[in-house]
Amino acid sequence: MIDVGISESINRLGMELYALLRNRPGTLFFSPPNIATTYAMALAGAAGRTADEMAAVLRAPRDRGHLHDGLLELLEEMGATEQRRGYLLSSVLALCPLAGSGVQPEYRKLLDRYAALSSEYEFGTATEASREAINEWASEKTHGKMRELIEPGTLRADTRLLLAGALYFRGQWVSQFLRTRTQDSEFRVSRDYAVSVPMMQQQERFNFLEAPDFDALELPYLGYDYSLMLFLPREGDGLTELEKTISPENLTRWLLEFRARQVSVWLPRLRLEASLDMTRVLSDLGMPLAFTADADFSGVNAKANDLYLAPALHRAVFHVSEEGKEAAAATNPPIMAVPQPVAPALFRADHPFFFLVRHNPTGMILLMGRVTNPRESHVALVG
Repeated sequence: MIDVGISESINRLGMELYALLRNRPGTLFFSPPNIATTYAMALAGAAGRTADEMAAVLRAPRDRGHLHDGLLELLEEMGATEQRRGYLLSSVLALCPLAGSGVQPEYRKLLDRYAALSSEYEFGTATEASREAINEWASEKTHGKMRELIEPGTLRADTRLLLAGALYFRGQWVSQFLRTRTQDSEFRVSRDYAVSVPMMQQQERFNFLEAPDFDALELPYLGYDYSLMLFLPREGDGLTELEKTISPENLTRWLLEFRARQVSVWLPRLRLEASLDMTRVLSDLGMPLAFTADADFSGVNAKANDLYLAPALHRAVFHVSEEGKEAAAATNPPIMAVPQPVAPALFRADHPFFFLVRHNPTGMILLMGRVTNPRESHVALVG
């Protein structure tokens, strides 16, 4: 049975990370479960104060075995270990020490359960070769979808313990956006600036919420395991105020208020890539010791006392395109029907909005973020 407490803790971690990052300008997105799993894996190799700080941020239970069993069950339930009908979800994890550091046999067994890369590398004398080898492994694990887990210049000669996680997601809609209806349209980035983007269109019956200051829409993927949830402020510059209200409690309440109705949807086609160094963000969240020379990762190798996390990378790729089965075969959303309004609701995402991809059976937020400019597809965050 899936541990609901673990999924709730990961969702809360995602909200806390978002609250720290939202003041940075531009488009933003990341995968809370991929980040949490990456650091839970590193937590298993930590000891002393380092482990205490990491456990507090991750809200890890005292029973670490229960944590890892729960995470692995959750990953399997979410389809992160196989390709399933309707969507492609690939997740990669890596924890790689400097050559000669060694990895304790018991710890390596845990890394093997996560199918994580744990090879040792000559970061000092073969920095670029190490980067290329890790990227080749990640590309193979994701069937070529994640070609560059580690970007040039990320690894340094003084790297001692690389921690990296990445996630790729692309799904097929229950109700397809026909390419023939996609047309260039204006997206208002701000009051004074707009860009032209390919705007997808369709009208269908979806779960919809009309709140006082925003509209929200659920677009389900095939099989209904996953849905894209969109939260669109009424005002073009209203995203900042909406972001202040985002919390696990409000999200739960909003989801209960969705109702099925006809909706005319206008949504920009997107291909988002995020490349984030989580070092400073997670330090600010309460686990700074793991990223310093005073870190204790004796669980990785009891003989090595100079291992610390640097860099600590997270990468994510997410597509929003027309793909789906034939629109005529779409089924109604799994929420009780209500009398239909005469006119369909209008959901025109032509200004900045918040979004998340939700795993419906567990309530887990797979991806979360915002789009402030669809033309800016690559999100970078260093430190």
